[in-house]
Amino acid sequence: MYTYALIKTPETPLELPPGLVGDLEVVTTGTLAAITEPQLSPTKMEALVQDDQLLEQAYIHYGVVVCDLFAKTTILPLKFYHCFRDRLALEEHLTTHQDQYLNTLNTLDGKGEYILKAFPKPLELPPLDKEQKGKAYFLAKKQRYQQQQEYQNQQNSQWETLTEQVLALYPEAVIPEPQEDKWQLFWLAQKDRRSLLEQHLFTWQELCPDWDLNLSDPIPPYDFLE
Repeated sequence: MYTYALIKTPETPLELPPGLVGDLEVVTTGTLAAITEPQLSPTKMEALVQDDQLLEQAYIHYGVVVCDLFAKTTILPLKFYHCFRDRLALEEHLTTHQDQYLNTLNTLDGKGEYILKAFPKPLELPPLDKEQKGKAYFLAKKQRYQQQQEYQNQQNSQWETLTEQVLALYPEAVIPEPQEDKWQLFWLAQKDRRSLLEQHLFTWQELCPDWDLNLSDPIPPYDFLE
């Protein structure tokens, strides 16, 4: 049984988006519930992963469903491709881990994940004078290298300042290893704090003029799954 996310058992019926191949269903055990797609069995999911196109469609649909649920209630999204053998196995899992999941849902209540992306700006330098030769040319190359190193050190200092600023506000923020030219920070905050965060973003951008900063809208807390 394919499972998208966990929620607190809703007091009123939750309007569910369509599933990938069938209807979604809420499976409840006490005050904890799971959003499932019963027609997507582990066997069918195994068949999906053998076809790249179908797998991509399934992954996109997973994101659509999770975001739809996130807009309506507090959710704990499960990782893509999370299947239980059958309904009984799911219910047993929910019962066993109910306290843990409910505590997590309480922590996530009303919150979303914000992503701050930082893109280092390239240093704009004039081209080397091709007319220069010998010692003058090598001196110019050395000077250019020093400028590049100083600029990189300046960027690194600004990045450290940025992380300190974010951690001061959100001590549990996650700072993953940079990937290529994209540096990121993740943290949890109330969904309705976007306008306040934009004020912080303005300050951060002033402190980091050698970076382009981009703040996301709140999304489901994918990067805070245990």
